[in-house]
Amino acid sequence: MREAIKHTPDVLSNGEMYQRQHAGIASGFFQTQLLDSMYNCVILLTTLSSLGFNIKSLALKVQGDDSLIGLKEIIPEPLFPKFLDMFASKAEYYFGAILNTKKSRMDSTLNGLPVLGFTNVNGIPIKPMHELLASLLCHERKSDENRLMAKTVGIAYAACGSHPPL
Repeated sequence: MREAIKHTPDVLSNGEMYQRQHAGIASGFFQTQLLDSMYNCVILLTTLSSLGFNIKSLALKVQGDDSLIGLKEIIPEPLFPKFLDMFASKAEYYFGAILNTKKSRMDSTLNGLPVLGFTNVNGIPIKPMHELLASLLCHERKSDENRLMAKTVGIAYAACGSHPPL
């Protein structure tokens, strides 16, 4: 699997072949979500272990390149930026992985934290209505009426009752 990820060329939209020259898993690669999740777990657990955390006593939820980590140890809020910088440094040292510290968040509660494109508000995933509706207009793939109907139902579910007009 490692060889396939590293050496299988990608076919571009214009039909040309492209050989990847850097780390990471290409979007659209078969089983990208699963591979991203496994890769993310290895990076997170190795990095946390190298920082002295007992990885057997933490809570970890991963979906692709998104993750939530619950540590038993308390990190004071003023040290959050320093911790993220140390984490980013170790992840780059061990894996060449670049942590986007601007998109990474730390808090002493899950409330208000973003994950999978939604924000946790008292246990309810919330996404602004304009973002939900924009996904109907901006298709990733060619769509027909049946797919549009299915996507509309999916968006209604994704609204989780937080936007009554939807």
